[in-house]
Amino acid sequence: MVAMTARFVEIRNAAMALGPNEREELAAELLDSLTGDSELMFAQEWLAEAHRRLDDLKSGRDRGLTIEEFFAAE
Repeated sequence: MVAMTARFVEIRNAAMALGPNEREELAAELLDSLTGDSELMFAQEWLAEAHRRLDDLKSGRDRGLTIEEFFAAE
């Protein structure tokens, strides 16, 4: 592990004080600076899709599948 400087600790603490959405956006931007746009875009698109599916389940727009239905569909 890299030794943490006082500046690093200050920035990390400030980031942790952000709300969840702001932390998510900051994390995405930091990852983008390391991995490149294509990997980040894929991760963001999948995360958006996962949130959409969860919202559909919670709202009742989609009831999902039972394990039996899942395996029967294969």
